[in-house]
Amino acid sequence: MPNSGDAGGAIEVHLDRPEGRLLTKTKMIESKYLDMARIMEIMGRGKSKPNAGAIATPDTSKNKQRPPIDFDAFRKLMSTHATVTLPAVEGSHRVYFIFRNIKAKATQPLMQVMSIEFQNIVSTPVAKK
Repeated sequence: MPNSGDAGGAIEVHLDRPEGRLLTKTKMIESKYLDMARIMEIMGRGKSKPNAGAIATPDTSKNKQRPPIDFDAFRKLMSTHATVTLPAVEGSHRVYFIFRNIKAKATQPLMQVMSIEFQNIVSTPVAKK
């Protein structure tokens, strides 16, 4: 089964140093299955599979200019998202993201992180009547 070659793993969030206080961690993030033929077809780069009983037609694709690859669409197809809630912490701290998978080989990549987004969402208590 083709995949991105990543082993997957969990992401831990620590304070102040890599071995510091563990704030939270994600669930296991699995490596995503890749159907490259289907991905290329969606992106307009591959050939779709003919329907059973379809009449063969000459390939004129060489005469047409292919559309440019939409790397943003490709990234979205490949993306896996993980969300965690961080507990409230007072003061300024360094934040460390530790990637772990005890089953992975020492030289095997765990995952490819494209972005990390922080949202400051504060819930306000509902006043009792």
